[in-house]
Amino acid sequence: MSEALERIRVDFHDFSDLIAHCRTTPFNAAKVKDAYARLNRIRERYMHEKYNRTLDAIEAQAFHKVFEDDVFIKFVRDGRHIAEHVTKRSGGGPVIYVKGAFFSDYNYKVFDTRGHVTFVNHLDQLDEAKKRIESAFAHATSTVR
Repeated sequence: MSEALERIRVDFHDFSDLIAHCRTTPFNAAKVKDAYARLNRIRERYMHEKYNRTLDAIEAQAFHKVFEDDVFIKFVRDGRHIAEHVTKRSGGGPVIYVKGAFFSDYNYKVFDTRGHVTFVNHLDQLDEAKKRIESAFAHATSTVR
């Protein structure tokens, strides 16, 4: 494992530890917002390492798939925009309307552009993001290259 990948792993452990803490405690909006911010920090660390070319080719490819190509991860990262009251988004993409208090409970409602409602759980989303990042680590560190 490269030193760059180890730096990503440190941020990933911070993210994972907070999700585990949230799973065992009553809802705390600040902690859930922090989890979204920590997910974004992992991506920022990856982008920094990619820009500086400190990841080897397999590591870069594994994390490119999760942080640049994965539509689900992009959706989950949009939670950070809501948490930080970011109102201007670049890049377009589908519009999903969040009604009600997004950070009032672990569960929230989203309405698609046709008005259909879906119930989403913050922890389930963050856990799925965690699994996808774990998969990237597994691919990046596999001995069969």
